Amino acid sequence: MKIPELPKTILDQKSFKCPHCGAFAHMKWENLFFTIHDEQGNEHNIQTRVHQARCASCEKENIWYNNREVSGWLALHGIPRPSNDSELLRLFPINEISNTDIPEYLPDMPHDVQELYKEAALIFELSPRSGAALIRLALERLCEHLGVRKKNIKESIEELAKKQIIPLRVAQAADNIRLIGNANVHSGIIGDEVLEDINPAIFTYINLIVDYAITKPKEIDEINALFPEQKRANI
Repeated sequence: MKIPELPKTILDQKSFKCPHCGAFAHMKWENLFFTIHDEQGNEHNIQTRVHQARCASCEKENIWYNNREVSGWLALHGIPRPSNDSELLRLFPINEISNTDIPEYLPDMPHDVQELYKEAALIFELSPRSGAALIRLALERLCEHLGVRKKNIKESIEELAKKQIIPLRVAQAADNIRLIGNANVHSGIIGDEVLEDINPAIFTYINLIVDYAITKPKEIDEINALFPEQKRANI
């Protein structure tokens, strides 16, 4: 008896967990194509690297891109199917952080900063420049929440250190991330000259500021609250 082959990639799976509704459901796959007409008016369907799966449960589509790189003989014989899931990129919906180096945001992060952080994390793998612009905006919002608003992020972070809201070493660490340390880069704009330096450290950095400026003071207040009021007054 022939042993059936296991699905090699998600494209070979007829059912999986839907990224929209969360149900483990049957998926109807389609390889998307576009149509061209030759000089004689004949119609030709051209296969693309884009695949679409429609969920039988919620009837919503999720779209995948075949990112397999080929050359030589294979490249002359159409688009080969990916050999593993690492050669596939989900284009829609983007609701999972694909870069494992990006940490979760800290619970004490202000809500509007959280929203920017999540959006930056989701888009970072597809567009590091877009993710970096969003995280810069999140940093700027965070500084405003902490009562500081300067002409650029670097100066705002330095002001946080001057006010002893964060340690000086945390402020100095901004200079190690050129994206943050460059005073000539304005909010929401990332120039080509800094693109090569973009990395997930910018996410760790914003968490670091939240930890020192919000979480640790809150924890200290909670510890102090355990002592009688008279003893707290003498501390």
